[in-house]
Amino acid sequence: MLLLDDPARGVDVGARAEMHAVIPEFAAAGKPVVPASTDLAERCDLCDRALVFQCGRVVARLTRVEVSEQALSVAMNAGFTR
Repeated sequence: MLLLDDPARGVDVGARAEMHAVIPEFAAAGKPVVPASTDLAERCDLCDRALVFQCGRVVARLTRVEVSEQALSVAMNAGFTR
């Protein structure tokens, strides 16, 4: 299992592209990859599925076709009031 915590944070564009090429190869080999990222675009690039947590509970489950920056943003902000 490969656990990633903001894998491209603070990395230059070339290194980011290299990481984003290697990570799917790891997954294609049948190994699970769990990325946690504050970058919505990165999540969309790397995830086949996405779980959104609030206060320790899953509040949204998105499939590959559902994963988008907009869908993630909506799910992340659902339930929060000002």
